[in-house]
Amino acid sequence: MKTILVDDEPLALNRIEHLAADIDGIEIVGSCRDGISALKTANRLKPSLVLLDIKMPGMDGFEVAAELSQLSPAPEVVFITAFDHFAVQAFEAHALDYLLKPVEKSRLEETVKLAHKRLSERDSGERSRELSAIINDLREAIGEYQRDENKRALWVKEKGSMIRVNSADIEWIEAERDYVRLHMGKHSHLMRNTMNAISKSLSPSQFVRVHRSAIINIAFVLQLRLSPTGAHVLRLKNGTEVPVGRNYRKAVASALHTNE
Repeated sequence: MKTILVDDEPLALNRIEHLAADIDGIEIVGSCRDGISALKTANRLKPSLVLLDIKMPGMDGFEVAAELSQLSPAPEVVFITAFDHFAVQAFEAHALDYLLKPVEKSRLEETVKLAHKRLSERDSGERSRELSAIINDLREAIGEYQRDENKRALWVKEKGSMIRVNSADIEWIEAERDYVRLHMGKHSHLMRNTMNAISKSLSPSQFVRVHRSAIINIAFVLQLRLSPTGAHVLRLKNGTEVPVGRNYRKAVASALHTNE
């Protein structure tokens, strides 16, 4: 079954490629980092299955899926998502499948089997109608998820005013004596708090303590590597490198699903 993988996160994309290589019945014919590339590849290669990330810059997974549904024949589309229980509720109302990050090999194997079955049982028009229904349900479900996430927003006192900081925008957090520094792109905010206290206000599925003085947002991790001295180091998308403490290696490996 010709398959295209679409995910803007290199670690996630590499993991799925590695898992899929050992699964019978699946042939990876393309790996794409954005929606435009995915559509061009799909139009050229006519895949039977597309594993598609939902949250991507530019065209999101919903927009890509809507375009894919117009192909003839339409491929089977399986969404990859970090939106856990809300997504589950939406998908359970329909026949389409989903994969939660980090993707497990056993779960991917089940997805491939289901895709084979659906392709033989449903025509292109039926798959297109199902995909439209799931997109509508997921948009609503993820909107609810985001509203819940917004409740986790942090308020930082700065120059006599309070600044709202959405947790999803925080790349990593650094301890500074009696304060913590919230790093967000080229900007940062200093907040009077402790690492233990702030970690309790963050989503455990999104943030992981990697050092006694550092917490990282998993979504911004680009690479986990070993330094010349043998120490573990996380490289973020903006180029920042954050050391991983020895006592936190297992937690980091579990969060990134590296089996390190």
